[in-house]
Amino acid sequence: MSNTHFVNKNHFDPNKEESLTPEQERYYLATQWQLMWWKLKRHRLAMVSGGILAFMYFSVIIAELLAPYALTSRNTDFIYA
Repeated sequence: MSNTHFVNKNHFDPNKEESLTPEQERYYLATQWQLMWWKLKRHRLAMVSGGILAFMYFSVIIAELLAPYALTSRNTDFIYA
């Protein structure tokens, strides 16, 4: 085993603030929802599935407007069909 030890000759200043790039600053200041959304947007299958799910929920909401019959109507000729 080697006993070499590296010591940096530059003075360490703990109060020095590091400058961040705009991309790093955007990442560090993002909320949890933004981070989750950025990750979700990268997955095409998840976005397509979310769109299909949103369409299904929307169709449930407007189902009564699209239904050809009223809620209380009954066709007695084909009751067991």
